[in-house]
Amino acid sequence: MLESISQEVKTWVLKPLIWAMVAISVKLAVQSRRNKITLGIVITSFITGVGSAYLFSDYVSGAFSHEVQPLIIGIIAISGEKIGEYILYKINFDSFLDILIKIFKK
Repeated sequence: MLESISQEVKTWVLKPLIWAMVAISVKLAVQSRRNKITLGIVITSFITGVGSAYLFSDYVSGAFSHEVQPLIIGIIAISGEKIGEYILYKINFDSFLDILIKIFKK
């Protein structure tokens, strides 16, 4: 029983988590050479990147061979992080919150 639990933890948590964190770390290292990186950027990058890789880890483990899974997980993590960055930083988040506050005050 304990062996199956440890195998499940390894398959569903550790594999996508490690490769996603490596991919996001490399992406942030490259980005830091061009732009200033703040703690908020680092935290949101890891949350969105690792979260998206974890969400798709079931599909990746079933659809791809073990040799290419780290690459696919890294691509998903970086893509998820870039989509999250676009949503949070390119769309004016402050004005979006102001609109929501105005709607809920009515």
